[in-house]
Amino acid sequence: MIVWTVGAAVGVAQASLADRLSGPVFRSLRGLDRRSYLALGVRRKWRPPAPIANRGDIENGLMTLHAITWTIGETKFKTNYKHKLDHRDATPGKSQWTIPEISERQSFTDAMVNSWVADGWGWGIHAPGGALAMLGVDRDHKTQVFFARFDHDAGEWHGYPVNYKIPQQKPPGQVLRAWLAKTFIAKAQMRKIVKGQPCRI
Repeated sequence: MIVWTVGAAVGVAQASLADRLSGPVFRSLRGLDRRSYLALGVRRKWRPPAPIANRGDIENGLMTLHAITWTIGETKFKTNYKHKLDHRDATPGKSQWTIPEISERQSFTDAMVNSWVADGWGWGIHAPGGALAMLGVDRDHKTQVFFARFDHDAGEWHGYPVNYKIPQQKPPGQVLRAWLAKTFIAKAQMRKIVKGQPCRI
């Protein structure tokens, strides 16, 4: 049983402990506390996140740092997530979220719980009621986008909407196959996404 919390939202999912501990998501999380980090058997030396006093986003009130936790068996995991203002304030040249912040955090949490992670990046979707829906607009602030990428820096994660037609913003095959298995996308859609072709989602 996996239980995770995003702000006031709580979700539950069934998964085997072995599957979750072997998932790539746990090998790429830098924001874990020391006990959680050691419980995963990670060989690299644990480095604590920056002290609260050094986090300007908390001190100056520009951003709020959100603690996101989930539990696997007897072990509790946690990391930190923040909303980047330049992806919400119509900054030119920056993709923009159009879903509420709580839905953005839910997208991130779903990526972590389901191990939609590859090469250190998490990949998210917005699927209220189980159906894929638009989550933002591209850098032109017009083109609708349906996928998000999550990155981490100094133990803190953040995310932004991405356009799969741009090679470096295309979700990797293993993540696309996971979405296909959960019927978030169809085979025909997956083929077009892989090729970077226009696709009706």
